[in-house]
Amino acid sequence: MKGEAVLDEEDDGKEVNYRLEIYGNETTFNIPVAIVTGVKNSPYFKQLYQLKTFNEVVDEIYNEVSYIEPWVAGKGLGHPSSAFCLLYKMFLMRLSLKQMKTT
Repeated sequence: MKGEAVLDEEDDGKEVNYRLEIYGNETTFNIPVAIVTGVKNSPYFKQLYQLKTFNEVVDEIYNEVSYIEPWVAGKGLGHPSSAFCLLYKMFLMRLSLKQMKTT
């Protein structure tokens, strides 16, 4: 997928921003299939559907992520971490370059 030009809403439509280019698999985003399957089946990931904006997802990261591992410590395979659920959510949102440079 090539970078797409989109109007940047925060700059009154005057500046053009670009969606990040996806390299590799556009379904799994190069995350191992076992992790993606776990994320999609996760009750936590399903709750993330209510988060609609980039800022809401960033707030959720600050509130819920305390470590970066694919699986919840002590629970083994099948229980993806909040970090990987939120990472996958952000991939699905097709972030812009400006959003990636935020914070």
